[in-house]
Amino acid sequence: MKVYQLKLERWLALTLFSLTVFFVGAVSIGFYAQLKNAVLERTQNQLLSINILKKRLVEQHLADLTLSQIDSTTFRAGLEAIVAERTGMGATGESYLVTLQGQMLTASRFFPDSLPKSITVNTQGFNRALAGYEGIDTYADYRGIPIIGAYQKVKIRKNSWVLLTEIDVAEAMQPITQLRDRFIILSLGLLLLSWFISTWLAKELSRPILSIKENINSLVQGRLPNKLIKGSRIQEINRISESLNELIQGLNQTIQFAQNIGQGNFSVDYHPLSDQDKLGNSLLTMRNQLLQLNEQKEQLEREAKKILVSAQETERERFARDIHDGIGPLLTTAKLKIFTTELSDSAKQEITELLNEIIAEIRRISSNLMPAVLRDFGPGEAIKQLVQEMEKKSPITIHYANDSLSQSRISKERGIALYRIAQEAINNTLKHAEATEVVMSLTEFDNRVVFYYKDNGKGIDFVKSEQAVGKGLRNIRERIHILDGTVEIFNDSGVVIEVEIPIV
Repeated sequence: MKVYQLKLERWLALTLFSLTVFFVGAVSIGFYAQLKNAVLERTQNQLLSINILKKRLVEQHLADLTLSQIDSTTFRAGLEAIVAERTGMGATGESYLVTLQGQMLTASRFFPDSLPKSITVNTQGFNRALAGYEGIDTYADYRGIPIIGAYQKVKIRKNSWVLLTEIDVAEAMQPITQLRDRFIILSLGLLLLSWFISTWLAKELSRPILSIKENINSLVQGRLPNKLIKGSRIQEINRISESLNELIQGLNQTIQFAQNIGQGNFSVDYHPLSDQDKLGNSLLTMRNQLLQLNEQKEQLEREAKKILVSAQETERERFARDIHDGIGPLLTTAKLKIFTTELSDSAKQEITELLNEIIAEIRRISSNLMPAVLRDFGPGEAIKQLVQEMEKKSPITIHYANDSLSQSRISKERGIALYRIAQEAINNTLKHAEATEVVMSLTEFDNRVVFYYKDNGKGIDFVKSEQAVGKGLRNIRERIHILDGTVEIFNDSGVVIEVEIPIV
């Protein structure tokens, strides 16, 4: 047995060390490649931006000069000033203009004492720009040094040149090269450390009996072990480990299922360990009973809210009718009697206008409580009237489409709910949205009615607390819930409300 364990330890040590070498090598190569690409991409973007900016400055400089000034000293000095600016280009970065014949037009950073036209440029970037392309590549410059260069043609009036912005590859990649050398040293240290760790782990993994003992002691004390036992090369120990792991996993699933039930999450999936698992089957029975009780509770709450809303609407309808049928005629009679009373014409006019305002206000209150058109013609026409009234009182433009059926099957209860939803949505828009336009529609199908609403306001901040959403939107959700409908409220260049309510 000792000989076998010695071989096992060596095998585990070599395996772990090989995996470590592979992992460190793969991570190192991948990290270096990604970092190199990132630095190269950043350098390319920077050079490309500088090249584009200098092209714009050159074109502007040419545009500001007259034809007679193009060959003047002022023109040359301006070009030199533009391309000589090397901020952010390091010790080897430079920009220069080249004629279409391949002669430098501006001074070289590396040959400042040479005349520009004595330096010939025949690089890949120059030739590609000459062919009409623009971009950035890595190639050898006029010195034969590898560089990263951005190139494009500059053309204004009758002048055409090639503008090149370049930096040495060695300078651009210098931080990466230094980092690579340090990373190699660090990797060698990590590999040396991993060898000692692998040797130590091999000894530990060859004795899984200790882990089995610890887990059994935890179960005896009523504590669920946090870690499962790793497998062993010894068959008998491996079987014991697997059985104990299955027991721990089963107990863990049972505990999680019980916690979900306690938190009211009855939809979680759970399977007993076997047909003889009394604990698991008992929890399933309890879950089913709690689910039934919860459904009954939700049904009772829905019915209670339904009764409350129905009572509120009935009271609103009665109150609106009493105002309209009771107070309205009295005010009209008072208005008529004014003209039979000995009062001055100005006093009669003043009282009449006051009574007209009172009558109009009573009609508005009565209509808000329960519009007569809602009782007589249904929610489609009632919402249309609501839209007309809102457009008179507010600067918002409302586009409304009524697609209810000629022989509508929308019940009074659902019609009132749809009207209240439209009312709440418009009020929320007026109060909070800062919108200028609203689009809404009511569409009736054979078995359902759909209400759509959208404004172009600032939307809703759903990250804040539920109170920040507003009482109006909560009322909308409650009304839809009572009628077994669905509602979606979300932001899309404003607030969007999509409601669907079954008709039957």
